[in-house]
Amino acid sequence: MAKKQIVASTFNVTAAPEDGAKGSRGQLPYPAGEYNLHTDYICTDMVAPYVLYNGIYYVMNQITTWIGHGVPSNINNPQKDYAVNGTKATWIPFESYKALYVEILMAQFANFASAIFYDDFMFSQHGVDANGNPTLDYKNFNPNDPLSEFGSIDFVPNYCVNLKTGRQFLGKRGSIIFEPKGDIKIRGTVIYPTEIKSGNSQSYRILPGDNINRLIITGNKCNVELVGSSDESGREVTIDYLPYSLYQGDSLEDGTQNRLVVKGRTSALAGVDNFVSSPIYNGVSFNNYISLATKTSAKFRLVPLYDSDSGTVINYRWLLVDMTPYDPVFGFIFCQFYSGIGAFMFRSKYYQDELTFTSSVSGSVTTYKIDMTGIIGSNETDCLITHSSVHLDGRTSGNPISIGSFSFESGKTYLTITSSNANPTFNGMILLYTKLGNL
Repeated sequence: MAKKQIVASTFNVTAAPEDGAKGSRGQLPYPAGEYNLHTDYICTDMVAPYVLYNGIYYVMNQITTWIGHGVPSNINNPQKDYAVNGTKATWIPFESYKALYVEILMAQFANFASAIFYDDFMFSQHGVDANGNPTLDYKNFNPNDPLSEFGSIDFVPNYCVNLKTGRQFLGKRGSIIFEPKGDIKIRGTVIYPTEIKSGNSQSYRILPGDNINRLIITGNKCNVELVGSSDESGREVTIDYLPYSLYQGDSLEDGTQNRLVVKGRTSALAGVDNFVSSPIYNGVSFNNYISLATKTSAKFRLVPLYDSDSGTVINYRWLLVDMTPYDPVFGFIFCQFYSGIGAFMFRSKYYQDELTFTSSVSGSVTTYKIDMTGIIGSNETDCLITHSSVHLDGRTSGNPISIGSFSFESGKTYLTITSSNANPTFNGMILLYTKLGNL
């Protein structure tokens, strides 16, 4: 079908026969799709439907109700009606009107640029055939199975939206699918952020085919649901649970409520589950849940689940195959300040001493630059531990403080923290974690 030119989006039409005589009505034409013998068409003094029949647009020319199957067969469509009755017909060609109008594309498989309209669907005229080859054969589109989910379809568009339900997909054979209830399904490789700064009480789902192999969770009270399929056996996912404020309260045990819960069909290897349930790391393992209550790196692998009698595969489960908790006893920076005056003290089983620092004030913000040289460094030869192996967590009271990151200047290592007060008062500790085995 030839492309149609849009002239205007709203319009009024005053009927005028081609001989220039004054018309009897001024109505707003409205599109009524392709002509259907069993559809009732109503024309009033305010509106007149127009339809497409055999490539020609016809508008109702009489104030009446037209029921095609209720009129004689020699005039039961616009083309026959106009051929028999001429300008006195109920239907006359739309081109007979001298007016400013928009030609609306109403036909099934109507083509506007590269967009195709069919029933409740709008989709691309570009797609793939049953063999995955590019094709423009869009008339093979199947509205009952647009994505070829239930059979072999000769045309699956590269983009499709169901204007009635809101479901849409795009990419080769629906690489990305948006479901009406909000689920997003992704086939193929996902370029996913390695770190999710989620805030608290967030939920995440690892889905079949999404190619995600690592999540870093930085919020408390979060859930991760692992979902796998049979053709992904052996797939591994690592979850690093690094909440910024794990411990909240007067004792370390108060922080256990802030755990990460991994849901789905999960279990742990013998030995690893002892790690999980160890009171030292405040973890819990039971049935289809694994709860990590400390700063932990946990690796899960999708494995087959066998029937003990027959030996056949009956399902698949995510197995916790490796777990590396962060050691909470590596070191502490104790801090105590009153009206901007105070000190920082580092203590660990390897070393303890007062830390030197500088401070600067800008407006209502005080910045402290703490010298960590010899304790933290960029390589293992000049420090107790490298900065890349350390995760920081603060537990202080008083004026709020924000813990920054490590920086390196002229061979020295610095840790920056800030307070939202020009002369802050605060006390407490900054905890330094490292994965077990690094020391």
